[in-house]
Amino acid sequence: MTSFIRKIIKAFKDPALPENYFRLEIYNLRAFGLEMLKEESWLYTIYSRITLLFLVYSFTAGESLEVYLNWGGLNALVDVVSYLFTHIGGAVKVTLLFYNRKKFGAMIRKFHAIPFAPNPTRGGNVEAEFIRKVIKITDIQFGVYMTFVSATLFIGGIRCSWSILFKTRNEWVVPFSPITILKHAGSPYFELGSLYQYVCVTLFAVIIVTVDVLLCCIMAQLSVQFKILRNAFEYIPLTIINNVINLNYFRNMRNRAKEMANIGPNPKNEEECMRIILGEYIHHHCAVFQLAAELEDLINVIVLGATGVDTILLCFLLYQCARYPIGSVTFLQNFFYYWIIVTQVSMYCYWGNEITSEAEELATAAGNVNWPGTSLSVPRGLVLVIARSQKPLFMTIGKFFPLSLTTLMSLLKGSFSYFTVMRQTNNMEQE
Repeated sequence: MTSFIRKIIKAFKDPALPENYFRLEIYNLRAFGLEMLKEESWLYTIYSRITLLFLVYSFTAGESLEVYLNWGGLNALVDVVSYLFTHIGGAVKVTLLFYNRKKFGAMIRKFHAIPFAPNPTRGGNVEAEFIRKVIKITDIQFGVYMTFVSATLFIGGIRCSWSILFKTRNEWVVPFSPITILKHAGSPYFELGSLYQYVCVTLFAVIIVTVDVLLCCIMAQLSVQFKILRNAFEYIPLTIINNVINLNYFRNMRNRAKEMANIGPNPKNEEECMRIILGEYIHHHCAVFQLAAELEDLINVIVLGATGVDTILLCFLLYQCARYPIGSVTFLQNFFYYWIIVTQVSMYCYWGNEITSEAEELATAAGNVNWPGTSLSVPRGLVLVIARSQKPLFMTIGKFFPLSLTTLMSLLKGSFSYFTVMRQTNNMEQE
């Protein structure tokens, strides 16, 4: 584990662009039977099916049975459903990702190939810096996400161990959701059952986190493509930074055309070069929109399930936090669990919002191109880019709502409203 953490820190500090932008997520999912880039051997295929069957589906089915066994009081039901809904949502994500794993693999390869890969001729060294920056942001988000997950898992393990060591048999608790069959079981069956639950929940949590981060990383890389295009189009007046002129940061369409016109034994016409470059950028622009459409088709159902489950979970976890004294172990476990869900839905909404924002700003960049002095074909081509960029591009929640920060606020407000209703219902039952 220590060496693994060191590798992550080293990769984070490395200024060079990694060969695989999704290296950590790909390796984690490969270990759990989700291979997207390589051909699967028959042995790996068997391993993959067995792992997903027992770790994802069998465990989730067992938790589903607990809903029936604990049906009755609101508190008992919430204890079970709080974890069950997370795992049902995770099972849906894993299933859809597994079914479309080769499509996601093909999409990942596209980000490393032309026209999406960094091109110093097109935009200078800044393109690689854009990609490296967004990789660092997603790595930080991965770290924050895993911190909340680790805190919840750790507190669950401490809570269970403490009850076994220092409390009477009737007060023993399992790490997470109740397991009815263990209520009257003695040692060592209770300890073995608790260990089974802890291991399964931990491994399942790693899978869910990795799937979420992978999908958000793909959205992040899509958003940075619009930033790369904006840098290539935009006319930025030449200025001096710290007494140094860095042409890599002021590389725009007109400058590139001038350079291209002087390259080679047969100098070209600058206007002709402008048309060639504009055609290249329009091709890149169309490719990005096509990739966005493919990604939207692949993830809109996943995001619909995730956000729907998250809204209910946020409500239940607020209710759980309100049930216990602030600072108690159970309160802390539910508190960190709440922030796991907030982090998850925030990541999706943030990167969906970034895609929309960056796509819209490209229209301004195309409008700032220094085109006077060229033929009409150049401004006409720019008008097409501007017109397409002015049509909003959204990643959606099941084709119903856009993934945006506004949607995030609506989800948080909605969950708080549901929590208020639950709290009032519980008070009425007690009276």
